[in-house]
Amino acid sequence: TPTIESRKVAVICADGVSEAAVANMKAALLKHSAKACIIAPYLGFVTTDKGGELPIDFSFLTSSSVLFDAVYVPGGTGLNSMEGDGDVLEFINDAYKHCKVIGAEAEGIELLSATNFAQKMNNEDMGIVLGKGDANFADEFITAMSKHRFWEREANV
Repeated sequence: TPTIESRKVAVICADGVSEAAVANMKAALLKHSAKACIIAPYLGFVTTDKGGELPIDFSFLTSSSVLFDAVYVPGGTGLNSMEGDGDVLEFINDAYKHCKVIGAEAEGIELLSATNFAQKMNNEDMGIVLGKGDANFADEFITAMSKHRFWEREANV
C-alpha cells in the first residue's frame, strides 16, 4: 500500500496559529514517519493562539514549495494577515501547479481563497482537502498524501 514515510509537509504559520491544529497534524504525520516543517514569513518563532511558541524551520524567502511533498494551512487568527503576501501566495500557488496535496482548516481555508486557483476550489477537487472541524481531517490529508501527486489537476493549471 502507498505510504507517506519520509515525506515533508510545509505547515504555513503566522502569529495566532492554532496550537491544537498544528500539534494534531504533527502527531498524525509522525505516526506515519512523515515530517511537518513550520514555514512563516520570518525566521524565529510564531506565537500560537494559546500563547505558546513554535520554532520556525523556514521562511518563505528561504524555502520553496518544491522542497515539500504537501502543504498544510491550519486555522488561526493571524493567517488573514498573509492574504496579501505575495511570497505566501506564490508558495501555495506553486504547490497547486505541481499537483501536490494542499490541506486547510478554519481560517486556513480563507487564506486559500486569495490564491490563483481559488475560483476552481471545492472539497471535490483532487488533492485539495478542506476541514471544517472534522475530527478525521488529518486522516483524510494523509490518505491524499499517500497518492503523492494529483496529475488530473494539470488540465486546470
